[in-house]
Amino acid sequence: MKRTALGSFIISNFEFVSAFDIRISNFYIAVLLILALAACGNSGKEQNTAATLPGSEKILATVNGSAISAYDLDQAVRTSLGPAAAGMLDDKGRKSVLESLVAARAIAQAQEKVLGARERAGLDKQVAAYREQLLVKMYLARNTTGEPVSQKMVEDYYRQHPEQFGARTVKQYEVIGNQAAVSDTRRDELLAALKNADQHKDWAAWSTKLRQKGLEVVYKSGNADPAVLGPELRGQLEALKAGQPASLRFADGTVSLARVTGEKKIAPRPLEQVSARIRKTLLPVQLKKSVRQASDQVLAAAKVEYMQK
Repeated sequence: MKRTALGSFIISNFEFVSAFDIRISNFYIAVLLILALAACGNSGKEQNTAATLPGSEKILATVNGSAISAYDLDQAVRTSLGPAAAGMLDDKGRKSVLESLVAARAIAQAQEKVLGARERAGLDKQVAAYREQLLVKMYLARNTTGEPVSQKMVEDYYRQHPEQFGARTVKQYEVIGNQAAVSDTRRDELLAALKNADQHKDWAAWSTKLRQKGLEVVYKSGNADPAVLGPELRGQLEALKAGQPASLRFADGTVSLARVTGEKKIAPRPLEQVSARIRKTLLPVQLKKSVRQASDQVLAAAKVEYMQK
């Protein structure tokens, strides 16, 4: 049980993204919460600010003199389970997390003893980078709000990107032919009739006349929408201009001929149906602008020197 608790706790703590990370997702700050780093940074002496943290004065366990406080346990529980679930954890669960912290601290101490100079220097860099990421998060949380997405922004985006909401132009077509296989004689008669397609403007009326002559033809018309039209017929229609018949098509004993009669514009979905989606799209853009403004303000007051171009 202890081994399982330790494994699950360490895995759950390899990556921790706070609520503010979501708000500033376009800034791409990934915070890695690794227990080993925290443990290696603690050699048994508490930080000067630890006494001011709630629960830091209550020591729950020590590992070779290195203290684990109630504050440490609370933070570990919130990190692994989340603030909401943390409040529902019973004493048995908290004890399991504490045992995992003890085991992790012991492992970290054991590893620290065998670190070489290069490994220790690399570890110090990682700890410093993690601390810097936390500081950036704190600064952005306090100094960025993001301009709200206005209704005008939503309407402008909707007008500029109608294709994202279903707007498109589709060709209108009509097709005439037989649906079932016929005898060779009937097929030849149909082929001879369809070769005169350019002499007929009204294919619906023409199909009626062909049926009156005993030819089993079917007339259809519609929109060449990829969602409803088969790929073979759609491929024929894509290369055609309005009024230009396609080549005769043979398939499973049937013969058909198609042509494009015009184009139809499909309107986008109503704005009220897609407003929430647009706001969700624009929110990260607004937050990115806010983060960029905060960054520019700080850099304007900082002395930055690049050693190499």
